[in-house]
Amino acid sequence: MKYAASRNLFQTKMTVGSSVGDHVLKMIAYVNELELLNVGLHADRYIDIVLKSLTPTYSRFISQFLIMDLEPTLPALLNLLRQEKSSMKKAQTPALVIGKSSSTSSKLAAKKKGMKKTTKPKKGVKKAVK
Repeated sequence: MKYAASRNLFQTKMTVGSSVGDHVLKMIAYVNELELLNVGLHADRYIDIVLKSLTPTYSRFISQFLIMDLEPTLPALLNLLRQEKSSMKKAQTPALVIGKSSSTSSKLAAKKKGMKKTTKPKKGVKKAVK
């Protein structure tokens, strides 16, 4: 029983695209199971195990976390990781362009096609007569 609980904790790895919240909650459940079996480790070791189980996507977070030398609880680490995931999603979202005029978009479309967009003379401007 102790062996299986330890193995679950040490061998669990987060898969790419899965929820960091679900992953850490699963890891916390394994920690709680070990605590009930009196096979508890120091809290720092649990944090290290959870950090080691994350995908490479979280490498920047892990580096910053280790530099800051924080000693949070597992639920606090879960909240930090959720915030990091939210920040990563915001960084991947392209900025919205508001108020884009149709003339700008048609000029861009013409450039993409390799054509030059011709412009009409402004009102009040006359063509030169030869």
